[in-house]
Amino acid sequence: MIASARVAHLARRESDYGVEGCAVRVNQSRVRDRKRTIGAKLPRDNEPPIQKTRGFELVMGTAAFVGLRRLKYE
Repeated sequence: MIASARVAHLARRESDYGVEGCAVRVNQSRVRDRKRTIGAKLPRDNEPPIQKTRGFELVMGTAAFVGLRRLKYE
């Protein structure tokens, strides 16, 4: 979502870069779909490198902070 906002920001400043004639509209639904697609891939893409790192335990699930440096997870 941050990347999409950055692209829209730059496009709206088109004239600062010598570009003219761009109409900028943000399709929030497509931005959310892109975020969900990327988010769904992240654990699958990053799991093998994390599993090979010594000193780390990969725990899949949902977690929430319940104190300073403390997590509760399911």
